[in-house]
Amino acid sequence: MERRLYLVAAAATTAAMTACAPDEAPLEAHLGSAAIALEGDRVLDVVSWNIEWFGAQERGPWDDELQLDTAAEVITRTDGDVWGVQEIVSGRQFSRLADAVGYESVLADDDLVEEGGDYYSPDEQKVGLLYDARRVRLRSAAVVLGAYNRDFAGRPPLEVRLAFRRDDGSDWRFTVLVVHMKADAAVASYDRRARAARVLKDYLDDRADTEPVLVIGDWNDDLDTSQTRGWISPYAPFVDDADRYLFPTEVFSPRDL
Repeated sequence: MERRLYLVAAAATTAAMTACAPDEAPLEAHLGSAAIALEGDRVLDVVSWNIEWFGAQERGPWDDELQLDTAAEVITRTDGDVWGVQEIVSGRQFSRLADAVGYESVLADDDLVEEGGDYYSPDEQKVGLLYDARRVRLRSAAVVLGAYNRDFAGRPPLEVRLAFRRDDGSDWRFTVLVVHMKADAAVASYDRRARAARVLKDYLDDRADTEPVLVIGDWNDDLDTSQTRGWISPYAPFVDDADRYLFPTEVFSPRDL
């Protein structure tokens, strides 16, 4: 059966992208989230969230405990299976968040992440993943595309291989990439986003015949046009490749909404 590549844009400056979804039903997308229908009645709920400067003592929200409690409440109420998160600074606070919601976690600089320590340090913003271990199993984790570290704003993608447990006990194997693209409307920042997008698309194109891939994160730009005035979207290569890539939440992108 034909395999399409799906991208789910969450909002004007944030996106959760899914790619390489095989022969499942079409995605139902919401702001920052997507529901992937599997066989039977099972649904894999995927969410993207930039939790601003999470656990940073000198940046972001002034009350770290309130931030943790509020984040835990949002995650618990949303009840997603997999969360791609960005701007995680404190690994300790991230572990506490995982414990508070009963999920397992992977942070880009964790020891289990291959090459993670080469690109991420304990005191900087990191990308990470939360997943419900009752339904999802970790297979492996690595930081990828590190050769393009600068284009990814010093935050190369975290790639996590997972397995989702079906009703019959079998595994639906898939991979998640968590991204956090370069921010800012300056042309130099736009150029870095555009280069990172091309590299990422090449990487996904090469994997089109492998297991499903979900790419979720903070894209820091729009889909119909760019936040850099007068420029096309840096993600136009994905948007223009409509035969293989689809943004189900592109409806949120137009500026006149």
